[in-house]
Amino acid sequence: MPIAANTIALYNFENNALDSSGNGYDLVTVGTLAYNTTPTPIPQGLMDVGVFSDSNYFDTPGGFKTALSGLAAGTIEGYVYFNSITNTPMICSWNDSTDNYFYVTAAGALGFTQQSVTNIESAPGLIITGGWYDVAATWDGSNLNIYINNTNVGSVSASYETQAMTAFLIGRFNLADGFSLDGYMDELRFSSVARTTFPTVDPAPGDGAALLDRRRRR
Repeated sequence: MPIAANTIALYNFENNALDSSGNGYDLVTVGTLAYNTTPTPIPQGLMDVGVFSDSNYFDTPGGFKTALSGLAAGTIEGYVYFNSITNTPMICSWNDSTDNYFYVTAAGALGFTQQSVTNIESAPGLIITGGWYDVAATWDGSNLNIYINNTNVGSVSASYETQAMTAFLIGRFNLADGFSLDGYMDELRFSSVARTTFPTVDPAPGDGAALLDRRRRR
């Protein structure tokens, strides 16, 4: 099954940080990250990646930053599992003249901040520790939206286009210590379109054996 259209990068985290989209934007591992089969993987994945910290996270290659620059529409989506949310863990963060971040608050709200100005947060208590969540953040030039388990949990009117990026980190904050993701991540996708249905899956859920075989043959 082909990768979904408009995918910039897709990270399945099956014991590596390779880009499965075919675009070649493999992540750079800083420190040491563990690839796990526990907690129980999501149906679309055979393994996941964690635990992140200030010294253990993913950096992104220059081509990835270029591909995400100048986007009037885009989507960040993936699965996350939290051991703790007391320190406002970052799913990812980037700097394109100011700070941008996709995160969860200590109160269990999903949040998305664009250029340190436009903030959108869900109601608190929607995310707790000890379980997988499919989360997404989108922008389309007119609105920012955030989703949990395919449900829109926040929207705000905002005109936004990504600028040239100097940093883009996964699993921690991009400028200061702290705010690292204490948990796990899987099936992380970046797109050049504002998607409205999640998760975006390829191949189909439940085809784990075929998925593993296809990845081994790449």
